[in-house]
Amino acid sequence: MNTNTFNLLNTQLLKINFSLSPEQLAQFATYTSELLSYNAHTNLISREIKTEEDLLNRHILDSLSLLEFWHELPQSEPKSLADLGSGGGFPGLCLAIARPELEVVLIDSVGKKTEFLKSVVKTLGLANRVQVELGRIEEIAHERNFRETFDIVTSRAVSAMPTVSELGLPLLEKNGCLVSYKSKNGLKEEIESAQALIGQLGGGKATVHIPTLGNDEKNHCLVFMTKIKQTPPTFPRVWSKIKGK
Repeated sequence: MNTNTFNLLNTQLLKINFSLSPEQLAQFATYTSELLSYNAHTNLISREIKTEEDLLNRHILDSLSLLEFWHELPQSEPKSLADLGSGGGFPGLCLAIARPELEVVLIDSVGKKTEFLKSVVKTLGLANRVQVELGRIEEIAHERNFRETFDIVTSRAVSAMPTVSELGLPLLEKNGCLVSYKSKNGLKEEIESAQALIGQLGGGKATVHIPTLGNDEKNHCLVFMTKIKQTPPTFPRVWSKIKGK
């Protein structure tokens, strides 16, 4: 990450009264370099992303947009986060760098993605608090070590709200928050279609936030959903049931 990109990242974050330390900026520099290098031979993100500026504008700022609404989270000092379908590390790894108090679990079902994540987590010196899990979320969510243990669960471009809710809410402890990174297009209808299932899963009413970072057209949203009661043990169901097959 060159000096101009360093400056741009913190300049953008200052809009939401947040800044990164030199060490954190160096971690982002290493992360972006490693991701671009890996993506050149193994597809993790779109091949259209070729520069650090592309990564910053298309992925990093969007991932960090949750920081603007950190004070809106139901827990005043969240300590743990699970990221569903982490892919190249968005948003989970970005948030792990920005919030050093968090213990983070990055979950993905694709081996080439978790291999990259394990490598870069080690390179960044985050292995003491960032764990990478290879597996299907609907199975991991039934494991004792993960079920109803997290303060925050994030999901960025994973699936529609009914699916995200069924995969994410079982991982949250009571009063935890599911944060879904979504497009504004059709979002109202998507939330309405999920609301009955959300209630069964122990979730409360969804609230929508419009971020400032990387969102000039105001088309990106964050959907917050608080866990208000325990999820029944039958959820999440097997994948075929979740998808209605």
